[in-house]
Amino acid sequence: MNKKIDSAANYLDQTDDLILEAPKFYSLKDLEAADMDQLRIEFMRISPSFSYLNDQVSQSEQELFDGFKSLYIRNLETIKQRSLVNPKSKKLSKEDEKHIEAVFAKMLNTHAEYGDIHRRYFDWYADKGRYIFDNWTNREDVKFLGTSNHPGISNLSDPKVMSEALQYIKMIANNQAWPKTVLIAVPTSLPKRIAIEHTTFLIQMHYDMILKVQGAEYRRRKLLAVKRERPDALVKKLKLLICKAFYPKRTLWQLGEMVEFSSSYRDKKLDQTKDKPNVALMKSELAAHVNRAIRAAQYIAEHASIDNFPVQSKVITPYYDWDDIKAKILRAHPNLSI
Repeated sequence: MNKKIDSAANYLDQTDDLILEAPKFYSLKDLEAADMDQLRIEFMRISPSFSYLNDQVSQSEQELFDGFKSLYIRNLETIKQRSLVNPKSKKLSKEDEKHIEAVFAKMLNTHAEYGDIHRRYFDWYADKGRYIFDNWTNREDVKFLGTSNHPGISNLSDPKVMSEALQYIKMIANNQAWPKTVLIAVPTSLPKRIAIEHTTFLIQMHYDMILKVQGAEYRRRKLLAVKRERPDALVKKLKLLICKAFYPKRTLWQLGEMVEFSSSYRDKKLDQTKDKPNVALMKSELAAHVNRAIRAAQYIAEHASIDNFPVQSKVITPYYDWDDIKAKILRAHPNLSI
């Protein structure tokens, strides 16, 4: 696997400007560099239910829900095949409809937090993701603005230094997402011991009495639903969904070959001995593995859309319009070629 990128935050500075060019995804191989945060978004993007909410936000909530539910009704035959409803059912049960209502409510909250993810990943990250995931861009720290009457480069009488200080003050004053910030001036005519005592007293007063800060945490991590991270396995499943979107008519074993899904299949295919396994049987076995993996990948996508990642427990799924999914993928990764 390729070396993982730590976070999209590596390509941002604190003024939202790109300091490095964000990587582009040209091939399936490039997706192996995605970290767990990006994989969450990639699966979420493929979910038809989340895409539907994103595309139909102008509707009333009842209209929105009716269209949302229709995605599952349209997929009833597939849901039956997966033994998630009674195979003789001609419609979803009341229990299933209650489940869809609960998913709808959770997904509305997820969409409110994540916003429009159907754009270039790093554009979305600069706008939204940096405040959601655990990275240095959402860990605000004490900031030094400058020093008055000092000949060095931090002299506040320097127009550039003063401009940067004013820009920062305006930013924290007008940015509703920024936390309450205390500005303190420390005259160096005070002995250091007294300056530290007075500064500490002011901070304690504002934390405990004036602003009444509670539950402050340095790290703001979006937790995973599992303890063990397995990005390699997730990437394989993600690749299958992407290949399915680009080539929906390919057979399952062909999709498996495209993503090099099974090393044992590859080894058997390369086997030149006279005991080489039957090709038809090999393809059948690979197809069975790929079928299970695509099914699990769809479960992961739907769980991700209610902010539960990475989970692949069985759940009824909506109808997957692969042409629409392909368009969503290319909107985020216009350079991707399969």
